[in-house]
Amino acid sequence: MKSEEESRPASGTPYETRGRGSAFGKVKTLATLGIFVLSGFLGYHAGNLSRIVSSDYFGGPPGTPGRLAYAVAYVKGPNSNVTGVVHFSQSSPTGPVFITGELKNLDPNAERGFHIHEYGDITDGCMSSGSHYNPFGTTHGGPKDLKRHVGDLGNIRSDAYGVAKLDFSDSVIGLLGPLSIIGRTVLVHTGTDDLGRGSNEDSLKTGNAGGRAACGIIGTTLSFIMFGKVKFVAAFALLAFSSASAKLTCEVKKDVYAKAVLKDANGTTIGVVNLYQASNLDPVKITADLKGLGAEGKKGFHVHEFGDLSNGCASAGGHFNPYSKQHGGPDATERHAGDLGNIVAAADGTSKVNVEDKHISLHGGKTGIIGRAIVLHAGEDDLGKGGQSDSLTTGHAGARLACGVIGYAAPPAPAA
Repeated sequence: MKSEEESRPASGTPYETRGRGSAFGKVKTLATLGIFVLSGFLGYHAGNLSRIVSSDYFGGPPGTPGRLAYAVAYVKGPNSNVTGVVHFSQSSPTGPVFITGELKNLDPNAERGFHIHEYGDITDGCMSSGSHYNPFGTTHGGPKDLKRHVGDLGNIRSDAYGVAKLDFSDSVIGLLGPLSIIGRTVLVHTGTDDLGRGSNEDSLKTGNAGGRAACGIIGTTLSFIMFGKVKFVAAFALLAFSSASAKLTCEVKKDVYAKAVLKDANGTTIGVVNLYQASNLDPVKITADLKGLGAEGKKGFHVHEFGDLSNGCASAGGHFNPYSKQHGGPDATERHAGDLGNIVAAADGTSKVNVEDKHISLHGGKTGIIGRAIVLHAGEDDLGKGGQSDSLTTGHAGARLACGVIGYAAPPAPAA
């Protein structure tokens, strides 16, 4: 079993956030401004306020109160039978993240390390998810410790049947802003996390939590009211704090790498999509070698709005369309942000993908696609020109052949 690596500042995190100084001040200032404007809007529309706080309109996992942001991870063990779904939700940009869910097939009556890891990359199972998410370069600790990794969530406890029911909160991680865990990995270990209190060096790096039993990429999911002014309130708040993250990232203009492992309905991997963006001003470069695509011809290739694979590709939602436009081709003026057109399958069912797109971003903001899904369709996308009833919504591209959540990835190793 490969051992854990020492934690280091995570990819996809703006440089300023690796120290607790200026970035936190900027985020707090922007957060205060956003809350002030949002409060004024809510006050003006006071008639909707009681509906916001007293209903389940916000969606999300059953039984949770209305919250501002949601994420989900479908957890699976590449070499174990551990499986389950973990939900994350957050009521305000500065509030705690609530974590609920259920994991099965764990060791019975056991405590197992439970962490957020820096990369949302499952190309090598759970091993390619990197170390604990630790943007400040601190030592490992328990979830209540002042000195801890951002991703240190402690242990989960299983019952006599090997089932762990999750229902707790954490005030360090976030779903919004530059410390968002969306696009990273939630991981269950084979051993118990000693919370940094062990007697060896690894205790302050990994908690001696052992191997990696199961993991899942944290993706966006259905998060707020689907109608009227209340939808605008939630969308406005998400945009405000997403923009705060984007502004911090713009100052650094660092390159971001991401990956999505595409799997079909049987769980067979058909390929890995690699994404790269040098800065927020550059297009996103997308490359892939795909196989097992079936019949020769064009197949729709899109970014969908949710990185939710809890019900396979069906739970990935529609095309990513933050500006509510009609569907079109990648070069069209009127198009969804997620409209990447078609890939072309050869007679042997393979395809080489090498495209660029300037309508999506790996740097956050309204067009950010980290934590969303890439979906490959079984049919050709007519680019909105087919005259079918769904040409201007889906491109009449047919069923969903394969999909994968877009997560942060490590930069490639330097050439020897």
